[in-house]
Amino acid sequence: MGSEQGDKAVPNTDFGVRPNVQPWSRPIFRWAGSKKGIIPLLQRRTPSSFDRYIEPFAGSACLFFALNPERAILSDFNAELMHAYRALAKHPRIVTRTASGLPNDAVAYYAIREVDPEELSETDRAARFLYLNRHCFNGVYRTNRQNCFNVPMGSRAGQPLTESEAIRCATALRRAVLVTGDFEATLDYAKRNDFVYIDPPYTSVARQTYGEYGYGAFSHADVKRLLNCLDKLSDKGAKVLLSYVADEEVVRSLKGWSVLTFPVRRRIAGGSRVSNAIEILASNFE
Repeated sequence: MGSEQGDKAVPNTDFGVRPNVQPWSRPIFRWAGSKKGIIPLLQRRTPSSFDRYIEPFAGSACLFFALNPERAILSDFNAELMHAYRALAKHPRIVTRTASGLPNDAVAYYAIREVDPEELSETDRAARFLYLNRHCFNGVYRTNRQNCFNVPMGSRAGQPLTESEAIRCATALRRAVLVTGDFEATLDYAKRNDFVYIDPPYTSVARQTYGEYGYGAFSHADVKRLLNCLDKLSDKGAKVLLSYVADEEVVRSLKGWSVLTFPVRRRIAGGSRVSNAIEILASNFE
């Protein structure tokens, strides 16, 4: 999860002390705000040892798939996303073959978009999600107030997920407990020596949300809850890595943390306009 729709974070500074490690796998889904562009940086800021990996704002889960941890809790507020992960963990071949067999044209896209996912089988529902994610505008997930996916078809589809990639990702997903729910409930599971990666959507008082990531997802009203969670995690002895925009309130609250700042280029709303911003990568461990 992370920044505005279609944002792509590209740091021009190299931080960290761990050597480069080849990612286990690329993520399954396209996702607005995905951190796949800074995976080498995130890997170098990952603790050398930990008991479990916990990610409460999964989104594309690009760091999870890069690390392939032995034990994990992967969670997100988005029920359709987590359903797709569960189905892919159990039936990677069926889901991938079903999605790849659907027509790649506007008529089919909008017809499939209108289908009620709750009326489909487990694998067909996941295949629908994978298909829409590949063909929608810039991998954006947005719903209306009736919780219906309403993103238009994009001009370019994402790179197809191959069957072998799906099987590889399923291997990682089978080691994880997959949870649908609020971030605070997920973070309550954290214990001493767990590694918690937190990448919430970037939000502010001024920024309006219109169903991005689903209505009821993380908003500015949740920032204080998140900061309270960070204090609790540190008290428990969990190892926390936070990626976020360089928000003054958040940075001020991270006393005693290692906070790295770096410039990024953001492609606003997936269009041609590019803006510069400062983001942080903060950790409570050495």
